[in-house]
Amino acid sequence: MTPPPIASTTSRFAYSLRVFPVLLLIFVMISGCSLFRPKPVPKGPDEIPKPHEVVPPTPSRAEIDAQRESQLRAFIARWGNVDYKWGGCSMWGVDCSCFVQIAMYEVFGIHLPRTTEGQIDEGRSVHNIDELRSGDLVFFNIEDKIKRKQRHVAIFLGNGEIGHVTVTKGVTTSRLGSPYWYDSYLEGRRVLD
Repeated sequence: MTPPPIASTTSRFAYSLRVFPVLLLIFVMISGCSLFRPKPVPKGPDEIPKPHEVVPPTPSRAEIDAQRESQLRAFIARWGNVDYKWGGCSMWGVDCSCFVQIAMYEVFGIHLPRTTEGQIDEGRSVHNIDELRSGDLVFFNIEDKIKRKQRHVAIFLGNGEIGHVTVTKGVTTSRLGSPYWYDSYLEGRRVLD
């Protein structure tokens, strides 16, 4: 006896459920990735999408000077017990030009020549004391004990003060407006933007 032909609706539906996934898989394999279009490749830098980012506001001149002054004062505080030593370039003793060289490099990453004569040619001139900004180099013509003219270099901190090294005090700060420093002022040099 032969089995009766499949005629029920339920069995046809069950058969369709088994065949449909197989047909769908074959269709996807034949079509490959052509159903999915790739994003177009940018042709130039103007077409590259830029990420959305918040740009911080540009600090004011006063904020920049205040930050520089704070950084320089912190550096001077670390060197506060160092004595003057002619030709010295360490915490065992330092002269004015080496102190300025080390400070400007450690605080701002600026490379300066080792000597005062080399440093006075760096940056651009600031002739008027009132135009000095925090981080400017300040040069003086001073007389030593035997009345020889010497050049001296310091860093303008702000608020009328300089950071430098003196023979009597070592690393220190001084008022630029005091008669001694004011009368000896030669020029300032701006090495920072």
